[in-house]
Amino acid sequence: MATAAAAILVQGALLMLLLFRTGLGARLLRRRAAGGRAGKTELCVARSRFASAMALMLSSGLPFDDALTRAAALVGDSALAPRIEACRADMAAGASFPDALRSHAVFENLQSGLLAAGFRAGVPAQAMSELARRAAEEADARLDRLLARFEYGLVLALCIAVGLVLLTVMLPLLGVLSSVGV
Repeated sequence: MATAAAAILVQGALLMLLLFRTGLGARLLRRRAAGGRAGKTELCVARSRFASAMALMLSSGLPFDDALTRAAALVGDSALAPRIEACRADMAAGASFPDALRSHAVFENLQSGLLAAGFRAGVPAQAMSELARRAAEEADARLDRLLARFEYGLVLALCIAVGLVLLTVMLPLLGVLSSVGV
């Protein structure tokens, strides 16, 4: 029984190494996460990073094109990156910043409306700051929910491990007690 448990643990460790230390594993995890709740969480976190970077750069007076280029580099290879690149292309063709973001669904409808209202009112930096704050709150809430689910699984795995340790201690002890005649 101990050999089987050790073999399962070694296979699990090898699988974890494959998933977290190789390019193939990263692609498999990304493909798996893109379809579920983790993919939506990743998108919310990318939106939050993008909005925070844009708010900071717009409030410092950087032009929209430069700010968009630098903020696009921040989100890296997330699901938001192709949308931002399409926005940059639209802005190069003459579209306004809020319209380009709305047409490529960089932000959700309510968030895009807030940004468009801020641009119409002439306070784009403040609108982007408010959008960044709201996006950060949403990303934090989604991460909390995702980690709460992970926590239950971790507690269950630790309970099983403690139970197995108790069994490995108690079963030999019971054998010794039965041979003594107690």
